[in-house]
Amino acid sequence: MKFLTLIKEKYNKQFVLVTGIIITFLISYLDIITEPFTYFLVLVILPIIYVTWYAGKSYGVILTVLFNLYYVINSSSHMKGDSAGDGNVLNLFVILTATILVLILIANIRGYYLGMQHQYQLAKDETKVTQEKLQKTSKALEEFRHAIENISPENIFYTLNCSGKFIYINEHFERITGFSQSEIMEMNFFDLLHPDYSADSIDFTNRQICGSDLTGLSEIKIRNKRGNAVWLRQNVMMNLEGGEIIGLSILANDISEEIHLKEKIVENESKLSQIIDLVPHFIFAKDREGKFILANKRLADSYGTSKEDIIGKSDKDFNTSEEEIEWFRNDDLEVINTLRSKYIPIEKVTTINGVRFYETFKAPIFISKINEYAVLGVANDITERVMAERELKKLEMKFSNFAKNAPVAFTRFNLTENKYDFVNDEFERQSGYTLEEYEKLSDQELINLIHPEDRDKKFMEFKNWMNDGMTGILRSLYRIVNKNGEIIWIDTYSYTDLDENGAVNYINQICVDVTDKMNTQKRIERSEERYKTFIENSTEGICRFEHSTPINLNQTHEKIVSDIYKYAYLAECNLEFAKMYGYRTVEEIVNTPLRVLQGGDDNPDNFNSKIAWIKSGFRVKNIETIEVNNRGERKYFLNSVIGIVEDGKLLRAWGTQIDITEHKQLQSLNKTLSEAIEQTHIAIRITDPAGVTSYVNSSFANVMGVPKSSLIGEKDSLIAELLSDSSPGGLSESGM
Repeated sequence: MKFLTLIKEKYNKQFVLVTGIIITFLISYLDIITEPFTYFLVLVILPIIYVTWYAGKSYGVILTVLFNLYYVINSSSHMKGDSAGDGNVLNLFVILTATILVLILIANIRGYYLGMQHQYQLAKDETKVTQEKLQKTSKALEEFRHAIENISPENIFYTLNCSGKFIYINEHFERITGFSQSEIMEMNFFDLLHPDYSADSIDFTNRQICGSDLTGLSEIKIRNKRGNAVWLRQNVMMNLEGGEIIGLSILANDISEEIHLKEKIVENESKLSQIIDLVPHFIFAKDREGKFILANKRLADSYGTSKEDIIGKSDKDFNTSEEEIEWFRNDDLEVINTLRSKYIPIEKVTTINGVRFYETFKAPIFISKINEYAVLGVANDITERVMAERELKKLEMKFSNFAKNAPVAFTRFNLTENKYDFVNDEFERQSGYTLEEYEKLSDQELINLIHPEDRDKKFMEFKNWMNDGMTGILRSLYRIVNKNGEIIWIDTYSYTDLDENGAVNYINQICVDVTDKMNTQKRIERSEERYKTFIENSTEGICRFEHSTPINLNQTHEKIVSDIYKYAYLAECNLEFAKMYGYRTVEEIVNTPLRVLQGGDDNPDNFNSKIAWIKSGFRVKNIETIEVNNRGERKYFLNSVIGIVEDGKLLRAWGTQIDITEHKQLQSLNKTLSEAIEQTHIAIRITDPAGVTSYVNSSFANVMGVPKSSLIGEKDSLIAELLSDSSPGGLSESGM
């Protein structure tokens, strides 16, 4: 077979035909074969097969024609008689038919073989091209993965196919999820989605994987191995092959801490909103145009409107006094223009309840949403009583809009030449220096870039890293003072490059600007300090009662009150509240059940107070309760309470409380004295300095013999006349 293949490849088809003819006639001429069938097989069939297979159908036809002509000529020369001639004709017909059939069969077999061989070669070539493309793609993908993972060790990188199956994950993806690589590779992307996602959200994500518009940034929530939520901000890129999407490459960052910070801000704002609604003062803020941008419920109630309705309106929409409106406007502009606080001892305000007088404090405050200063005011109603001065801490929370892509700066320091070979644009933004300026900085100037308070710490970290051979990644969080004098917090990752001898020749740094994050943390700390200071410094008792089981409001009022006594406990209060019950510290009273503080759940006055609270929509002011202190003594309190209701359930209640026990005791004493004076047998009369009667008891009226009402307002002269008339001997009477 190798010889025949060699003939086929090395020589032309004519040579194959000639060799077939020569072999055929040589065997025939030498009469080597005498047996008919073998003669026919060797001299006819095999040559035709050989020529047709290796030279093609056309040359096979030529050989067949030549053979049959030879056979006719040879047979004619040997014919003997008619019968022999008839036999030769028949033999010629049989041979001709057989050769043609063999020719057709071999030609078809050869055509099928060549076709299959051609298809095999095409498939082989295509496989080779595909393998080459795959090798190039794999190499490019590996280089891309390596580049991505070297940008920042905190980057998360993974790839998916269109069905959501993981193709690749980096080590950081394993760390944040807690799953091993083998576990994740057995999972689908949707298996990692947090259970909070609804069906619609999953459908959207599914469309994102298999749809056409896939690129861009998005934020998703996944779960780790412990079931905890992990927030990712990811940049999605399409993987294309032949113009079709075959999957996705995703570069992501863990933003769970950022999300938690935002949730903490919202929680603190909610607490502050509830607190300022409980404060019995006016709290408001107005912009430069005099329009309200903040108002508490007390202020809204005084104008006969709601907090929502008052926003965007000015004093003239509620106050009819032009004089007062002008005063307010002048004070507000003075505070905004001078950026100085102002204390107003007495300020007249016309409300729906008439003219009231307030002690007001106004201060400037910067509102980032409108990018200008506004005035924040706190007004204490001093018409009915004079309150101790309370300082209300201002809350200024500036929501930080973190960049969709974390700012990343790169530097490359050449240890051999003791200079920076490269700094990118982001580092120029952070430091304020261009590359040319940076290269000219001296060692001392480079040192001065680090904030003085962080310099020693940074140097110590770097020294320890050097002592460890500069292996691994050095992470440092510190401040720099840039060219413009701005202080910037940066989170820095340092790693080294080695030369061919294994010595460190370059130090690379990746610097992430986290100034907004650090400032946000400080603002949260200040917000919590303000919140605690407000609670602790209040002259009134402030408290928060929680319910160990949320109370269903879809039941009778009596059952709701019963559940309140059953589940309510003191969760938070200030020291003033604790002192009202005889405690020295807040910790002593916290977690005490409500029924204990109120001396049980069978007091009808307290029961009726709670019914009134429920009917008022869980908002009451100045409602009395009878409670007991830690010594079992009865106490009387005046309460203002707001209940927090969600999804038809009472969750908690915020309240302020004033101790009126002494006031109640004085009322009781006055009542007792009045009854004693009225019932005594001694005649008693009280007059004013002008001698006009202001009070007489029953004994005095009996002596006079006239009704008590007729004596009130009478002067001494008339009383003296009545006294003389009532006694023949006369009565002497001294004024009282």
